[in-house]
Amino acid sequence: DLDHQGADVVDLGGDGLEGRAGLADQAHAVLDLGAGAVDQGLDLLGGLGRTLLAIGGSDADREALNVLERARRADPGDASMMRSLAVAYDRAGDRGMATLLTAERYAVTGRREDALLHAKRATRILPDGSPGWLRAQDILALKKE
Repeated sequence: DLDHQGADVVDLGGDGLEGRAGLADQAHAVLDLGAGAVDQGLDLLGGLGRTLLAIGGSDADREALNVLERARRADPGDASMMRSLAVAYDRAGDRGMATLLTAERYAVTGRREDALLHAKRATRILPDGSPGWLRAQDILALKKE
């Protein structure tokens, strides 16, 4: 059970004069209210990241990238979050990381051939020896197994 102590209901409608910025503020309020719920396995970070991507705009996209990276650290095997994170990296102009996240998503969902294709593509884009390049190499090692 979640601890709802002191929690208020937050309207995520984003109507009226608040616009995009108001919706983003409200989305963060939900995250603040549910901070303990993340530890209990709820996908609040991933949901916030997807909401920020849906809002769009450079500020929301930048924040989505930060939030989705936090979600990845909390649950590195979440394929839905990986897809959203790939979109966030692409919007940030980081095609290498977007391609790597796509490869990792395919790897965790059992689509080995697609994972290998995207991992090979990522190694051509990412700097040799970088952490992302090394992660792509790990996926390519699946080919040898």
